[in-house]
Amino acid sequence: MFALILSISKCLIDLTFTERIRISFSNLPSTSCVSSTLTKLTINVNTFDDCLYLLDGRLQHLSILIIDIAEISDSSSNIDNTKNLPKLKCLTLTSQWYTYFYNDRIVSLLRRMLNLEELTLFLSIIRNESTYMDGTQLHNDFLINMPRLNKFIFSIHTYIISDRIEIDLPSKNDILNSFLERG
Repeated sequence: MFALILSISKCLIDLTFTERIRISFSNLPSTSCVSSTLTKLTINVNTFDDCLYLLDGRLQHLSILIIDIAEISDSSSNIDNTKNLPKLKCLTLTSQWYTYFYNDRIVSLLRRMLNLEELTLFLSIIRNESTYMDGTQLHNDFLINMPRLNKFIFSIHTYIISDRIEIDLPSKNDILNSFLERG
């Protein structure tokens, strides 16, 4: 259905496609779901690979992406995940399922978005023998690569798997101060 809408709507610039059944692009050829006019897309997809399919160049003028991903897992395909995404100005990425692949998948994608002006992240991540997320880590992971970013909204729920029972949770003020110290 999504491919059909794009193929018959030659001047479409804004599409909200949030059906109860999530979309998967894994079986579609790279020539499908192409649009040279779409600038804003709101969509629910099955996997992180589906997100990468949408950002592989088939939506040439996409500047706003609002995407809810059911599962962020290891890749089972060979999608080019290396090209910068200079036209993307606004990203909202949400996923309610826990993921082990924050560093491998999410950080590598965000580092490609050099011109992002607005970023919203709602994620649940699992980390082994690590710490909770703080502003310093977010800055070092990807914010440092986003000089145009002027709005960042996030809620990152972190589940730590550790043999040590030592918990040192940063407070809201600790996280805020780690951003303020950077200016």
